Amino acid sequence: MGSTVAHDSHNIIVVGTNDEYLCRATNIIIENKGGLCALNNEKTIIMKLPGSGLMSTLPAKEIALQYIKK
Repeated sequence: MGSTVAHDSHNIIVVGTNDEYLCRATNIIIENKGGLCALNNEKTIIMKLPGSGLMSTLPAKEIALQYIKK
């Protein structure tokens, strides 16, 4: 799991069970220009936050529905 929403510094913060997951989550976040990422062997989920890694460019309703579905 990784995120660019980190109120102390707004750097990428990742946590995981092995180095491969940490690197994958970090790279996915970088490729998407910020966001929230969760992954495992079977599935990767990203909520893109390209507005400085903090904000979506989607309408509020759309991002809320995306968050609920995932």
